[in-house]
Amino acid sequence: MKIGRLLIACAFMGSLSACGFAPLYKETAQSQRAHQSLASIEIMPKKDRTHQLMRNKLLYLMGENRAPLYQLNISPVVEKLGFGIRQDASASQERLTLTVDYSLVDLSSLEKKVKILSGQLSRSTSYQLVQSDYATLVRREDSIERLAEKIAEDLHLKLLLHFKQGE
Repeated sequence: MKIGRLLIACAFMGSLSACGFAPLYKETAQSQRAHQSLASIEIMPKKDRTHQLMRNKLLYLMGENRAPLYQLNISPVVEKLGFGIRQDASASQERLTLTVDYSLVDLSSLEKKVKILSGQLSRSTSYQLVQSDYATLVRREDSIERLAEKIAEDLHLKLLLHFKQGE
């Protein structure tokens, strides 16, 4: 029984070497160029708190900003939905969904800005509504902060993959 499992595991590991799988964070010249490209992305500041949270996390993940060759435009939208009705007809839980539209624009073309990557990312979370308004507010703000950080990490990976695969 153990020998059979060992043979299956060896066959599986051998098949992985032929599939073209390459680790994302492996240090190669291609990954260094991808990280340099990430560092040359400019993210425009806005006054919205969710946008600021995402921008700060992305700047942390992408490293020191060099002369901008790209511009990343992000538009976060938070939606709230109450559910779980109590006896007094108020909601007992709330679901937050953060949806972010993003577009990466190449600034190197002199005539016009060329969009090279765009899409939409979304994440949701829910939390219990309690009698204390302050506790509910803290839970809501914490949930929005966690969602913004997770979507920033997802976007960072998408951008890294884009630059690693080549434009």
